[in-house]
Amino acid sequence: MESDQLANNNIRYIVHTDITPSDGWLDASVYAQDSQGKRTRLISEGEYNDTERRDLDAMAEFDEDGDEQLEYYISFAINKDVFETTQFDRIEAYKGRFDSAEEAKKSGTNITSQFFSKNMEQTDAGYPEPEYDERITLVSYQSGKVTGCMDLCVGLYEKWKAGEGELVPQLFKKTEDGRMESLFAHSSHTYDHEEEGCERYTETLTLKNAYSAKERYCLEFKWYIRDSEGDSFDGYDKVTAAYLGEYASIAEAKAAGTADIKESLFVRRDYEADFSNGVQFTIFIGEDGAEGQKIYQPCIKTREAPPYYSGNTSVQFYSVADGDGESLACYVLNCDEDSYADSNYITILVEEQALFT
Repeated sequence: MESDQLANNNIRYIVHTDITPSDGWLDASVYAQDSQGKRTRLISEGEYNDTERRDLDAMAEFDEDGDEQLEYYISFAINKDVFETTQFDRIEAYKGRFDSAEEAKKSGTNITSQFFSKNMEQTDAGYPEPEYDERITLVSYQSGKVTGCMDLCVGLYEKWKAGEGELVPQLFKKTEDGRMESLFAHSSHTYDHEEEGCERYTETLTLKNAYSAKERYCLEFKWYIRDSEGDSFDGYDKVTAAYLGEYASIAEAKAAGTADIKESLFVRRDYEADFSNGVQFTIFIGEDGAEGQKIYQPCIKTREAPPYYSGNTSVQFYSVADGDGESLACYVLNCDEDSYADSNYITILVEEQALFT
């Protein structure tokens, strides 16, 4: 009776839920190991993003000193302070992506001792650096019974240090109405050499579909600086000079009579060129001789997007027209209303006189 009265009075209740963020439920440890098996613990943290993919990343501050090839190992530990109550007392990890605990145990490789390594000081302890987009499946248990199964996309990435920067290019095309349309889809780096204070690399920018790599486009650079919280902000005021070509110092560029195009690249967005064969730039962060001066020597190159073919073979019709292109009154049957349909037959009903038009 009370519920009917509430319904008749159109009374509605709004319930607010307070959800505990899950981003910190797994802590990460990252260790570097040299050819002799000696291990060094890196400053690291775990980042979990509860999206459709469920990304679990180990973020570490890598030591760039020395040329020795190092191997990296990661391990995770459950942060019990995030959730007051849980539905598991044990978690196992399996390499691969699986939809059920039974499938993971049958077809997966159990990597629990590596993924949740308890002693990362030992040589080869932990899970080796994951490949790109590598999947791990976690299975939880409570009193021996399965209580959950989910796959994660696990990765190892560099943790930004406060004050570090990133040079980001973007391509634009001028439209007929004077707007600047962004064409950039994604990029890839190939490093030619990387030494103290200087990075020389080729950055290939893949354009959006239907755009030719050989056309002329406008290039813009942004210099982003990270703060202590990991957030980025525009650090244009830290950019000292920018030149077309390759130079070891600002003095060398000036001596060669090369124009400083910093304003064109970073502010006006009006540097235009054909980048299909690569265009070389040198960008200086800091004056010559200044402590911490950073030199970037990017060769920007465009690449056309590879063709994309959809596997979707579904076809839909919404109306019919006569020989003059005029729409006719009709009714398109839903595939569920036609026993012959099943998305294979299309049935459209029209008026009788439509057969003679």
